Formats: sequence, structure tokens, C-alpha cells
Amino acid sequence: MDISIIILVHNEKENLRGFYRSLKQALRNINRNYELIFIDDGSCDGSFAELKNISLQDNTVRLIRLEKNYGMATGLCVGFRKARGEIIVTIDADMQNAPKDIISLLENMGDFDLLCGVRKERQDNVVKIISSKFGNFFRNLVLNENFEDTGCGLRAIRKECLDKITLYKNFEVFLPTLFLINGFKVGGLKVSHKKRNYGRPKFNIRNRLAKYFFALLVIWWLKRNKIIYNILEED
Repeated sequence: MDISIIILVHNEKENLRGFYRSLKQALRNINRNYELIFIDDGSCDGSFAELKNISLQDNTVRLIRLEKNYGMATGLCVGFRKARGEIIVTIDADMQNAPKDIISLLENMGDFDLLCGVRKERQDNVVKIISSKFGNFFRNLVLNENFEDTGCGLRAIRKECLDKITLYKNFEVFLPTLFLINGFKVGGLKVSHKKRNYGRPKFNIRNRLAKYFFALLVIWWLKRNKIIYNILEED
């Protein structure tokens, strides 16, 4: 298998048909083997029934339904473990990221081990944009990095590298740092961003601030205490 595309779903019933059509349209000329792994993270709006209908007409679709809403990190972790492809692409089903940008990521991956989408002309509300910019600034300040956008859910990842990394709760925005700590090459690529038309946003300042702050401290410690050495001579 060449490519595994992991799609996170939580109460996105109204978006799923349109997202699926856009995704298949984007992949129509890809000329590579791929699978679509939909992770239903405890939806309660009928999303899984909609996914079942989609899977009946497409043998590239795989469905995984989690017992309850575990959150993005757990959903991604399950997808990573189940993926069969050499390259893993992650994307949310809320249609704010355009599936056509998956092709751009794959075409520009080159020798990167992790290529992250960087949202241009974001279509979120002002509060969310400002809080995201501040979060990225503070994160870069603490970790001495210069990532422009670590919150974008659109990424392309080499599975062989991912298999060598230990993942933690709330790791999703720190995945670039975890790759750097392990000596892998990380890059960014501008991608489009759209306004959400259906459903409700899953993240806000209140449900992110505390948990990501403590996660940041853990990542800071891991980065600061990485064992680095050079052998001068060996006999």
C-alpha cells in the first residue's frame, strides 16, 4: 500500500458526503494505491451510519468506530497503528481543509519525513485566529523553533519514521517537535483554508489552553534532555 489517508470524524454527518466526493475527485488521477481510513471518534449524530453507506460503494474505505469521544490525539494514534501505507496523510472531515491539497503535499514531500500544512488566509473567527497565533508564538519561544502553524490537521508523514516515535496525549500540535527530536526532517507547505459550513468547531481557548500548556512543558523537557554525543575515538 502506498498511501493511507486518515480522516478524523466527530459529529460531521452533514459534511461527510460533500467531503467524500471532494476527496475522491482529488484522488482520481493519483495513480498510486491508497486507502481511506475514517476514524469515528464517538459521534452521536448519525455520522457512522453515513460512513457505512459510503463504505458500501467504495472498497478503498475502511471504518473504525471508537467507543466514545477520546479526542484527536487518540483518534490519530489509532489511525497510525491501523494504516498500511508507506505515507500517511491526515485530514479532518469538517471541510475546512481542501482534499485537493493532499496532492500538493504528496508532490512536495521530497525528502521530508513530515510535511505540515500551513493554513493561508484562515477563515476562522478573529478570536480563534488571534489565539492560534499567540499559541504558535509562545510555543516557538519555549521550544526555540519557528513553525508558523502547528494546528493544521493536514499533514503527510512517513510511516517508517512515525513507527519510531512514542506518542502522548495532546501530541498532535507537537508532532513536528517529536520528529525533530528523533532526527527527522520537517517542512511546511501553504494550503488553503475554508469557513466551516456545517457542524460546530471542536476546539476553543477553554478546552485547549491548560492541556496544551502542560503538554508543552513535557515536550520542552524531552527536547532539553535529549542525549547527544559524538564519539572521538573507538578501538
